[in-house]
Amino acid sequence: MLAVISLIICLSPIYFYYVSDHILLMVISIVNAVVNFWFLGVSLNYAMRRHSLWAEQVRKAREIEGRLNPEEELWLHKIGNMLQAEAIPDWLIWITNVTTMMGLILFIVYWFIK
Repeated sequence: MLAVISLIICLSPIYFYYVSDHILLMVISIVNAVVNFWFLGVSLNYAMRRHSLWAEQVRKAREIEGRLNPEEELWLHKIGNMLQAEAIPDWLIWITNVTTMMGLILFIVYWFIK
């Protein structure tokens, strides 16, 4: 949900600058929104991949030990499809936060120059 709010914050200045014919600020807003959207996707993919790799390692270890039954296989499959937000590196979060703040700043700047 926060990712959607972050994206809306970054997309709203694009419309306002387009309507007010501030082309340079609109282009900066577009670049900022693209970077935000891209890093949100990278964060989501990183969290999914990291967690699914963990579940796969546990499954392989249980299989080698001979303790893997069908219930545990289903349980590990469910866990592998869940997000683990703690697995996302801090630098990805910082870039997403910076682009969100830049979108908020561009939104505020619009109200001062209109």
